[in-house]
Amino acid sequence: MDGRMNGQGIQTSPDGDGYTGAWRDDQQHGPGTDKWDGGHSYQGAWHDGNQNGHGMKIWASRNTYVGAWRNGKIHGHGTHTWPNGVNTWEHGTRIRSIWADGDKYDGTYQNNVIHGQGPFTDSAEWTFTCALVREWRRLAC
Repeated sequence: MDGRMNGQGIQTSPDGDGYTGAWRDDQQHGPGTDKWDGGHSYQGAWHDGNQNGHGMKIWASRNTYVGAWRNGKIHGHGTHTWPNGVNTWEHGTRIRSIWADGDKYDGTYQNNVIHGQGPFTDSAEWTFTCALVREWRRLAC
C-alpha cells in the first residue's frame, strides 16, 4: 500500500463536513457525496477531485442545481431552482429563466446576467422581443 485513499471511503472533519464515496489516488473519483460549509452539498459523479458528470448541488439557501458538471463547474444541460424561480442551462450557459410570478425570458446572458435579444413574456402573457441589458426589468425595444 502506498498510503493513498483508493476505493470506497469516508472522510470527515471535526465540524461535520465530509465526503462519502469513491476515491482514487487521494481524490474524489466516481460516485460520491460531499457536504460542507453549513449546509452545502453535492451528490453525483467526480473525476480527479472535481464534480464531473451528472450531479446535484444544494446550497445552504436551499437553491438546487441538477444537471451536468465539468471540472467543478456547471456544464451541459441542467436546471437551477431557487425560491423565486427556475433557470435552465445548456452547455454551461443559462438560456431560460422563469420567475415565481410567471415572468419568463428565453435568450442570451452575459456573465450570468440577462443581456441581448430574446423574448420576455410577463405574467399577463404579453411578449416583448427586445434587447435586454443587465437586468430583466430594463427593456430596450
